[in-house]
Amino acid sequence: MKALWIFFTLCCFLFFVIEFSGYFHVNLPRWTRHYLKDFLCMPVVLGICLIIAQWLKQDKELKLGLLIILCLSTFYSIYFEFLLPLFVARYTADFLDLLMYFTGATFFYLLQYIGKGKKKAALK
Repeated sequence: MKALWIFFTLCCFLFFVIEFSGYFHVNLPRWTRHYLKDFLCMPVVLGICLIIAQWLKQDKELKLGLLIILCLSTFYSIYFEFLLPLFVARYTADFLDLLMYFTGATFFYLLQYIGKGKKKAALK
């Protein structure tokens, strides 16, 4: 799980760097603003969900199951790539964004099981 928390911390840090770069007028490459943020989104959201689930269950070995990870990734994909573009001009639908959401979620899922083997999952 140590690798997961290092990945989670790195994702949070990169996300905030990208977000605050706009406020300080730092010009980042287009792919960092448009695709890297989508990749980082799911590890950050899932990491927060895992922290809350572990706190509620009082079990630091608890992991998120594949079903909850897929459901959250699907929800974010539908909301940000299909619904918001219909109502907010600032948002655009992009297949690569979907790919980034699910790639980030896959990294998160795999990193839960590195080094410790399979443990119980919060939801299966």
